[in-house]
Amino acid sequence: MREINEAAWRILDVPPRATSAERFGLESGYEQLRATFSQVEARRYDSSLRVTESGPLLEYFLSMRPLIDPEPGRWAALRGYFAELIARDGEIVIPMDIGMLIASK
Repeated sequence: MREINEAAWRILDVPPRATSAERFGLESGYEQLRATFSQVEARRYDSSLRVTESGPLLEYFLSMRPLIDPEPGRWAALRGYFAELIARDGEIVIPMDIGMLIASK
């Protein structure tokens, strides 16, 4: 969801927030686990989320309050941005890199 997050932070005019997946996820977690475990394996499943309504996507960002506190008019701008993308393309496709890390001694 990197692209959607970046657009939202820009439109909401709030500082970007590090997600928990950026602190520990498929990209960063491998090296973190290698510091403790002798064997680490990453298993990935490529998928995507297809969003056809702006409301649920806006609700996702609204759920971050009070961690983010944009001016009230910014929420309408974000909803408009999502609605514009959906009107133009029929959906917003959010690539998702899903998987798990398996570690053993």
